[in-house]
Amino acid sequence: MAKAVLAETIGFELECENIDKRRLKHLPTGFKQTSDASVERDTLMIKGIPVKLHTDSTALKFSFGVLGTEIISSILDTNRNYLGTLKELCSTLVELGESEQSKRAGIHIHVSFINNLRILKSTLELGAHLEDVFFLLGGMGYEFRGIENDSTYCRPITRYGPPVVEDDDGRLFPCFDLQDVLSATTMGQFKVRLGDLGRLHGNRYIPIRYVWLNLYNIIGSMCTLEFRIWNKTLDPMAMYMAIEVCKAFAQYAISLAYAKREPLPVHSIYDRRSKAEIVETFLDFASKANISDHVIAIALSLMEKSPISGLALPKEYTYTHLRFHRRGRKDPRHWVDVAYRPSIELEHDDVRTPEFFDIHNLRELEGAQIEQNVSRERPRLGEQNRFGSGRIPVSTFDYRPPSMRDRTLSVEDWVLNYERLELEEL
Repeated sequence: MAKAVLAETIGFELECENIDKRRLKHLPTGFKQTSDASVERDTLMIKGIPVKLHTDSTALKFSFGVLGTEIISSILDTNRNYLGTLKELCSTLVELGESEQSKRAGIHIHVSFINNLRILKSTLELGAHLEDVFFLLGGMGYEFRGIENDSTYCRPITRYGPPVVEDDDGRLFPCFDLQDVLSATTMGQFKVRLGDLGRLHGNRYIPIRYVWLNLYNIIGSMCTLEFRIWNKTLDPMAMYMAIEVCKAFAQYAISLAYAKREPLPVHSIYDRRSKAEIVETFLDFASKANISDHVIAIALSLMEKSPISGLALPKEYTYTHLRFHRRGRKDPRHWVDVAYRPSIELEHDDVRTPEFFDIHNLRELEGAQIEQNVSRERPRLGEQNRFGSGRIPVSTFDYRPPSMRDRTLSVEDWVLNYERLELEEL
């Protein structure tokens, strides 16, 4: 495992939703798996292979299982040939039947960074300047996945972007106001203004973590800058481009912190700029940050393919999704025992409830329908649900809320293919 080097070493998390983690036995050295409800889903399986039923099949030995996993890399030294590692990983996932695109899964890239007030403010300023650039790049050649779920897990940092939270008096505020944070003069002030990060750090459920440019880990022992913007891809060259661009961003943010210059203009995702304007801003950044021509060419190709519609998030404030956790509200009260509040106070009518998909709300929407596909397993009305969500009310059968009817809640199931089974399993 590589030793962490400032803005040079990286780590990444790759979310997958078509693989039973028990079948993923061969990963590159140092890589591991973990659970992630945001990409998991229930399905019928045989020998770990997901199936889609088209007729009664009580004679076959199906089992219920959970598809989806998150792959976590070791620390990678980007000055060495890490592209071979990306190729090995992508090849393994393709062979196992993982989809190359997704409306749910993404890639999170961590770059080793430093806990320094001047540099952290420079990082947020550069992020606001390049926000629509990264949202277009983040599409990885197809529509940005956040358009399907209100970008719940990677909110913008500008304007309507930061998740909305409550203070200890029940008043509503965005969890940070960018200009307030950039005007902080001490690290303590910075932490308070950035989502009450000083007091809430270490809390598993903290809204500030779910923005596309996440500074949460810089404050702790990991000391990494996280980019949560990238759609999933199994193209190793696209992954390579994303890593190199994130690394260049981190290095350029450090250099800007100590340069005499004018403030950078904000290019919010909500500005609705044209693709040509966004590409021009990217090329200017790429030149100043010394990004290689090869990486620029890959980026331009993917930006050309990614539709600008992926940037059309509603111009409305959005509650943190932690407010709607399946086990009750998990969003902590902010700014307890401090005088500070963000400059923008909101009313409930000003804030929308986010639409987001994880295994828990998918179970509520689709669980009964999956159960009905296998007659020998079908529960009686009011009987205990095998998905652990309690008793199934009559109203859940064949029901979807109107807002969900025309939305794809999960990627298409893989049809049973015996060629995917090992010989000894047949």
